[in-house]
Amino acid sequence: MGSSVTEETQAQFLHDVYTDVLDLVDLEKVFWAFFRDNKDHFKNDVDYFGIVRWDFSPKKAYEAYKLRYERWYNLNRYLFLNKKYAR
Repeated sequence: MGSSVTEETQAQFLHDVYTDVLDLVDLEKVFWAFFRDNKDHFKNDVDYFGIVRWDFSPKKAYEAYKLRYERWYNLNRYLFLNKKYAR
């Protein structure tokens, strides 16, 4: 499983992954493994894969996720509106 990465590294990884998939125009869904950290569920570093901590305080990855989602949403809205009103 490896050791847990820093919150900064996790945020950068999430940013990179979600930036790459935004280029896939037909993409409908992407899932991050965990929204919230797991409190000793797996008893290893996987417990810290969430984008928010156990107490729901956001990690840096949460902000990265939010920014990537907003970009994806705006891109798809733009593409939808252009198809809808294209002649």
